[in-house]
Amino acid sequence: MQYAPLFVPAVGRYYKGMLVQVPLQLWALPGAPGPEMIQQALADHYTGGGFVSVAPLVGDASKVELNPEAMNATNQLEIRVFSTAGSWPMPADGGV
Repeated sequence: MQYAPLFVPAVGRYYKGMLVQVPLQLWALPGAPGPEMIQQALADHYTGGGFVSVAPLVGDASKVELNPEAMNATNQLEIRVFSTAGSWPMPADGGV
């Protein structure tokens, strides 16, 4: 990995849950992929893996509620891809 990723945790008083954002530095990715390509690549990679799922791409991220405790008492992790002009974070919901 030529460039270190930027992790943006959301720390709060959550029981066993967390939100983590991994903003992608698009300038560092080959081929200038868009949100559709990133979402599809993640979905393809995690298909059949069991514990990780990739949510469908959402057009308006402001209408999505991220609940850091949604998957409490599970081993599940959900990855979501959101797009904002020029750059976009990828929040992941998970619980243990």
